[in-house]
Amino acid sequence: MTQLRQIEKSNFIKFRPDIEGMRAIAVLSVLLFHMGFSAIPGGFVGVDIFFVISGFLITQDIYNRSVTEKFNLMEFYLRRVRRIFPSLIAVLIASTVAAVFILLPSELENFSKSALSASISLSNIYFFKKNDYFSPSAEEMPLLHTWSLGVEEQFYIFWPMVIVLSLKFFGRHGVKAVLSVVIIISLICSELLLKSNPSFSFYMLPARAWELAIGGLLGLSGNLGLQIKKSVAGVLVSAGILIVGYSIFFFEKTTPFPGLHALIPCIGAALIIFGGQFENLVSSFLCNVVMKYIGRISYPLYLVHWPIIVFWGLASTTEVSMAVKLVQIAVMFGAAHVLYAGVEPIFRRIPATRARMKVWAPMAVAPVIAMGLVCASMLFTNGLQGRHPMPAWVSQAAAESSSFQRDPCLMRGAELSTSAQCVIGDPTRQPTLVLWGNSHATQLIPAFREIADANGYAGLIITKAGCAPIPDTTMLPNSEMRRDCRQFNSEAIERVAAIPKLKGLIVAGNWRTYLSGGGLLTDGDEVASPDGTQRIMADRFSRMREQLPPGGYKLILMGIAPTGENKAFSCASRAAYRNMDFRNCSSDLYSDTLFYQKDLEGLVGKNSKIDLVDYLPVMCPDQKYCAVYNGRNANFLDDSHISAHAAKSVVSTIEHLL
Repeated sequence: MTQLRQIEKSNFIKFRPDIEGMRAIAVLSVLLFHMGFSAIPGGFVGVDIFFVISGFLITQDIYNRSVTEKFNLMEFYLRRVRRIFPSLIAVLIASTVAAVFILLPSELENFSKSALSASISLSNIYFFKKNDYFSPSAEEMPLLHTWSLGVEEQFYIFWPMVIVLSLKFFGRHGVKAVLSVVIIISLICSELLLKSNPSFSFYMLPARAWELAIGGLLGLSGNLGLQIKKSVAGVLVSAGILIVGYSIFFFEKTTPFPGLHALIPCIGAALIIFGGQFENLVSSFLCNVVMKYIGRISYPLYLVHWPIIVFWGLASTTEVSMAVKLVQIAVMFGAAHVLYAGVEPIFRRIPATRARMKVWAPMAVAPVIAMGLVCASMLFTNGLQGRHPMPAWVSQAAAESSSFQRDPCLMRGAELSTSAQCVIGDPTRQPTLVLWGNSHATQLIPAFREIADANGYAGLIITKAGCAPIPDTTMLPNSEMRRDCRQFNSEAIERVAAIPKLKGLIVAGNWRTYLSGGGLLTDGDEVASPDGTQRIMADRFSRMREQLPPGGYKLILMGIAPTGENKAFSCASRAAYRNMDFRNCSSDLYSDTLFYQKDLEGLVGKNSKIDLVDYLPVMCPDQKYCAVYNGRNANFLDDSHISAHAAKSVVSTIEHLL
């Protein structure tokens, strides 16, 4: 039996320098993707490569210790704590200090919840539950990247029991069978949930376990008893690198992910690992000094890169230049080296054994308790609100935003609202004026009410979060709310078509998303693409009147609201809170909005059946600058929507068209 165990162990390599190189590829792809380098739109697959590597190494460790009767569950957990928590806690502490100086009170409250979740390995669950239409964007969540640590740490809790129990009852081949079942079930779960619950598929362990299990199955398979030539091994590794490279360079944020698409980089990673067991020239590239160094610091580099990007962006009132990005990269590597060479060795010197529990128990528990107390203090004080006086216009916008998000007319599901608040005037009368669209229509409700009341119109509001009023299309990237868009828009068209004496239909959406390529449309007949998206938009605009009954009503299409894509409002409010000049925050709003407004005009063309409203002449009258705050009122209520005050500024323009 002992001899058999030694034979089994001989199939595994304890240290694989090429895997350090794989880690380097993974972390660099994630880092450059997060920094906004457009050449690698699929850099997010670096996380999936990490998952495969982790599954490979951890499964080998558990199995090898189990067959030699040296596996101890408590010591396994201690080794994981020793590996993960020193750098993580250090980054959480540094991030908390930065957050106190930079974030608004509401942002600091959200940060404290995410920091506490990260310290107890529940980040992925926190961000999964936090994911909704009005959640902060990724660029405003400094600890968002810790979701992947949550997945791995939860995997570490359950995986040893899966391996040990499977080995006990089914033997080595039985373990492989169990891992194969995990891969199949988890992959199916991941793919199916992409349509019904994409956030769960992205963040949660049941939909990600297959990626780690692929690495585990590869680790148990060893070299399969094969003796492969250098040339063949080189071909395998090269194929793996090409497959991973394809994912990094050709996947995009609109690619349905993870699901079956994630299988591509995982297979590539598996080929690199398998082929690298055998001597070959290609793997030697992964073993060079630079790649091995980056691989060794990959974990602390992953930890520090995102907080540096986010806090730097939040603290600045100007766009990050290429020179600044290079400085950021230098800071990232410097911080990662400090953690790798200065923090981690302190804990690596302490054996992760039960005999040292008196040392490890307080070292593991104390930082979590301390983080909990700090986070609790930030929550109980409403984000340390007393740090600075809050500007009145920022408070006003925050209150309006909160009310806006709870508007009963802004639906989340497929059904049209039945709230009486969505009917203007006498509810027994047929509506003569309709407002239809997504939240960019909801933002116009104050103006819509004013127009209806002043002119005696009966009004109807039909709005749904996340769904541009573009009928007969599927909107990408998929989300829990967008999955119902086709049905909602069809019901909206039917409802409007049933109105016998329609005076006007006002249509509003976040057209910028689809004009910029940030979102894609497909009608099911072709693969979604930016060019195809614009063709679909032009077609739907021209067909909109055809889908409604003939009549003399006005079809009014609201243009591009000058909210921009550079987080102008949050930048300005954060700077104002810190008593800084915030004019730079909105310096390019006019030119940015004008660009997309011209694009929209091109899609609408010379269609005499559609009147297109331009926000710029009324919201940015000097034709150079669009103010976030005009000295009396906030023009925005968040980074994507205009305020009630700004909405009312277009009342006369709309009335003139009716």
